Amino acid sequence: ARLPPNSYPSPLTTSKAPASLSAKSDTGLAHILAKVPLFRGIHASHLKKLLRLCTPVVFARGERICTMGDPSDSVLLLLSGELEVLMEDEASVATVRPVTTVGEMSYVTKWPRSVSLVAVKECAMMKILNTQLHALLLSDRALHLRMLENIVTIMAARIVGLNDHMRRQLLDDREGGSERA
Repeated sequence: ARLPPNSYPSPLTTSKAPASLSAKSDTGLAHILAKVPLFRGIHASHLKKLLRLCTPVVFARGERICTMGDPSDSVLLLLSGELEVLMEDEASVATVRPVTTVGEMSYVTKWPRSVSLVAVKECAMMKILNTQLHALLLSDRALHLRMLENIVTIMAARIVGLNDHMRRQLLDDREGGSERA
């Protein structure tokens, strides 16, 4: 069963960024960042610092962004395109649409990637290396706290979404089972 869009988390190959992505102003990108749950409530001056850590990357349709079990070295910001979330058996379980992040869980846990991601459409993304993010956050305690609060909120929302999804699946299974009886 598939999960609702943007309800599932998640090294990269590097591609050239399109001119439109590279040419966006810091102010425009900071405005976009401010709408992303990971960066909610973060002051514009901090968003500009975060932008300086970002490397634009583009993935072609069908390109694998990461594989379950890969080392987690970065957080990715999906600006455009669409990602498919795959489990170990390559079963598609969710779709991720912009504007959102994937891989934020890895910043906290340092665990390997929990899913594989494949570009369904060409994806323009920004990559932030965990080591660079950590160095920035260590230099600003308030920013670090806000980011960690946002990560906890994201994870809690995903758990609630997964619980709702599982509840609906159980109800569907029960209704289907009573019809078969």
